[in-house]
Amino acid sequence: MLLTKDDEFFGEENFAAPRDNVIFEMGMFMEAKGRERVLVVREAGAKMPADIGGGIYLSLRDRNDITSIHLRLLDFIQKRI
Repeated sequence: MLLTKDDEFFGEENFAAPRDNVIFEMGMFMEAKGRERVLVVREAGAKMPADIGGGIYLSLRDRNDITSIHLRLLDFIQKRI
């Protein structure tokens, strides 16, 4: 799953978050495949649900630079899928 800064929220705290449907689909996917077989790639600065923080995820510094997580992504695919 890819969590990117798609929507911006302004108020007492300003933040960017993935779209609601992405969060919903992530939960459905984790339930169907098992949490240990789902890798969440989070764009730096994108808000992530608190209960996902302990799961398996990679932080992507820049959405245009997949090379920063390339080896870890390959390792996950080879071991978990």
